This record gives sequence, C-alpha cells and structure tokens, in this order.
Amino acid sequence: MGSVYKMKYGARIHQLRIAKKFSIYRLYKETGLSQGHITDIERDKHQPTLETLQRLLTAMDISLAEFFNEDGEVSYLTKREKELVAIFRTMSDESAELYLRFGKLQDGSGYGQNSRSALWYVKRHLSGKPTYLRPSCYC
Repeated sequence: MGSVYKMKYGARIHQLRIAKKFSIYRLYKETGLSQGHITDIERDKHQPTLETLQRLLTAMDISLAEFFNEDGEVSYLTKREKELVAIFRTMSDESAELYLRFGKLQDGSGYGQNSRSALWYVKRHLSGKPTYLRPSCYC
C-alpha cells in the first residue's frame, strides 16, 4: 500500500504569505477572517475549509494549482504579467514570435547589430503598418 501524503496547509499558507509580503493583518483585512483564525491555520491548529482556503489564496492572488504545486517551482505572476500571458495565448504564432523578439530587444539580449532592424520591424508590425522587410533586416 502506498504512503498517504498529508499536506501541512498552514505551513504552506505561511510560506506563501511571507513570499508575497503579506502581514496577518493585511490578510485579515482582505479576507474578513480573524487574525486569530489565520494564525491558528498557519500553526496547523485548524484545517481550513475549501472556502476559507480559497479566500486566503484569492487575497494573495495565488491559484489553487500554485498552492498544491509540490515541486517548489511556483512563479508568482503580477496582475500585469498575467494580463500579458493571457494576451500572448490569443496571438497567432507570427505575432507571438514578434512580441518575443521585441521583449528580447527591450532587455538587451540577443540580436546584436541587427537589433535596430528588428526593432523597426516589430514597431511597424505593432502599429499595423506594412512590414516590408528592408534588405538590412535579418530578423
């Protein structure tokens, strides 16, 4: 018979709260749960109901998937980053590639001396203007 894994919800909530720079007071204000109840949950004195867990996680902008992810590779996206991901998922492959190239140009990585041409191409594409490639553009 396999072993049963019992997650320590409180320790995980505490870990995430600290990572997100939330105080117990802030969590209390955003969830309406008492500070004592939040403390008891974090100390594993009480197991949160699914509704309570959802309230805590929603206040910290954490999904249930992130909460239950055990590999430790949880990334905390800001609302702006989540918006970018949502937009990216709706793009055609061509548009997505252009946005990736643009992002690499902005952070200074890749494209070397062709970056001016690539930047010109991406800006034209984003503006909706025709993007006829110039001979010097190797993007």
